[in-house]
Amino acid sequence: MSPASNDSYFFSFYKESGLTSAEALDRLKRALKVKKAGHCGTLDPMAEGLLVVAVGRATKLMRFVTDERKRYLGEFELGKKSPSYDIETPVAIVAPDADTAQVDWERIKGIFNGKIRQIPPAYSAVRVEGVRSYVKARKGETVDLPSKEVEIFSLELTLLDKTRVAFTVECSKGTYVRSLVHDIGAVAGTGAVLSKLTRAAVGDFTIDNAVRVAEVKENPAKVERAKLSMVAFLSSFPAVTVGETLYWRLRNGIEIRSLGMALAEGPNAVFYKDEPVFVIEKEKDIYRYSAYLGE
Repeated sequence: MSPASNDSYFFSFYKESGLTSAEALDRLKRALKVKKAGHCGTLDPMAEGLLVVAVGRATKLMRFVTDERKRYLGEFELGKKSPSYDIETPVAIVAPDADTAQVDWERIKGIFNGKIRQIPPAYSAVRVEGVRSYVKARKGETVDLPSKEVEIFSLELTLLDKTRVAFTVECSKGTYVRSLVHDIGAVAGTGAVLSKLTRAAVGDFTIDNAVRVAEVKENPAKVERAKLSMVAFLSSFPAVTVGETLYWRLRNGIEIRSLGMALAEGPNAVFYKDEPVFVIEKEKDIYRYSAYLGE
């Protein structure tokens, strides 16, 4: 096996506004000259900021990144509404007298705290009858999406002027910040649209080391700082080292319970000859192969 840290890693990438996540990923793959890569969580075209990209065999670990909580910085405007809940679709003024000074922001922070239910925007990638919701919405079709439970860990609000509010939110995976802003506007009684959004963190990955595509060739030292090897990423998992016999039993898919391995609750990184080869998950009496990381 080749050293996993050389060809398999996570990369902190700065997605520019105006690009889809797929378009941004394609540009990064060309700049890094890699063939196999995937992003860990989509950002809307309007949004910018941290896009965590998995390269090589690290793509098999993407779920462990997408499951992490996210932190966003942004702004919204009171008194307005739009079909997409942001300024990317036609904006209508629905409350011309909206005033941030007249809103009970402490009440709003109390409502949008902890586990809440929200309905994804019609202009989202949620599938409806096999079709992306935004495709139906762009055709003028009515989209009825079910609500979902998400969690808001913290919400900070700063009044900028009569209609503009800056915010920082830390939230669970699957949270639609546009829906959060829309719902805040509903509670405020004024309506609200998202006007700026930057993703600042995904779990332990932060925007501080994120590299823009133009910097890939210009700043190789920064590119190296933006990489987290697969081995380093797995260092937070409980580790189990196996010998050749046990390794081949795992390769052959033998029932894990029968192997007598000392596994911790949750995901475990299995090493063979100093290389990570499996992630195995234990949940009480249930064992399952989560990923094979070998060549």
